[in-house]
Amino acid sequence: MNINKEKENEIIRLSYFNTQKDISNSLSVSINKISQLLRKNNISTGRKRLNESKLKFNINYFDIIDTKEKAYWLGFISADGCLKSNKVRLVSKDEEVIIKFKKAIESEHKIVQSITTDKRSNKKYKSYYISITNNLFTRKLEKYINVDKSQYFVMPNINSEFYSYFIAGMFDGDGSFTIYGKNNHRIRASLISTKECLMQIQDILLDMDFSKTKIVEYKKCCVLFLYNNALDFLNYIYNEKLSDVYLTRKYDKYKKYKNERK
Repeated sequence: MNINKEKENEIIRLSYFNTQKDISNSLSVSINKISQLLRKNNISTGRKRLNESKLKFNINYFDIIDTKEKAYWLGFISADGCLKSNKVRLVSKDEEVIIKFKKAIESEHKIVQSITTDKRSNKKYKSYYISITNNLFTRKLEKYINVDKSQYFVMPNINSEFYSYFIAGMFDGDGSFTIYGKNNHRIRASLISTKECLMQIQDILLDMDFSKTKIVEYKKCCVLFLYNNALDFLNYIYNEKLSDVYLTRKYDKYKKYKNERK
């Protein structure tokens, strides 16, 4: 039986998420024909290609970004996560973050401790990570985050009501703020990302009547700096209703400063 172009494309699409047996049953095409077609298109065959973990987790978690928590974790992965081949890996110096993410996606995967070298400072530090090896889960995230995000990354297409939570996730992953000055009454904040993404965040803040923020380009990254309105920025991204999700050490530091200012 000859396979037309339309069915070829359908077989290739289904091959990313299904076994050849499943495709055969669904499209009434022999497994041998399917295997030949995949090899012809340089698509490796067999279940090993999918690398699907037998450990349970919510594979549909990122199908739709329709909650504050999902937007936050999407932002955190944008900052401190990695998408590669069939694998999603989330890394943090704070084990609590990995524990919270694992709970959010209802995962049975193991949390691993490792020694990591910071590419920017060349310093070594202890970190924790969780790896989800699943082709379908990775592809769902790729709708929002491109694989080479360190080179090019823009704000994902999500509802604007979730922007602050997405930015909070980015900030907890790759942002910081410093308290300084006489009686520790001043504060400045910064966020690392690509220039394109930071310009979008800058526009969001300007639309909210924030004063002009500053983006500085370095050799390996870009940084958005906030000075006079740093506290307003933290008030914007941090919402008490999600306090149990945020990175504790940053959120508690923010709350302490805010309460002392009162």
